[in-house]
Amino acid sequence: HTLIQKQFFEMLPADFTKQDAVKQAEVLGIAKSTMEDWLKKHMQLSHIEHIAHGKYRKTNYKIVS
Repeated sequence: HTLIQKQFFEMLPADFTKQDAVKQAEVLGIAKSTMEDWLKKHMQLSHIEHIAHGKYRKTNYKIVS
């Protein structure tokens, strides 16, 4: 993982919406498409769970670089 990716996920609250993630990505200068790829990847790795339409929750896994 890259440092910016780790920072992005650490800055998100435990429960967040896709819009929260988009706003955070903008703050860090991350493209929306890149952020969406990261969300998908981390859901596959069980770091994040999709709890409702547009809503996500971090799991207890720590994302390390």
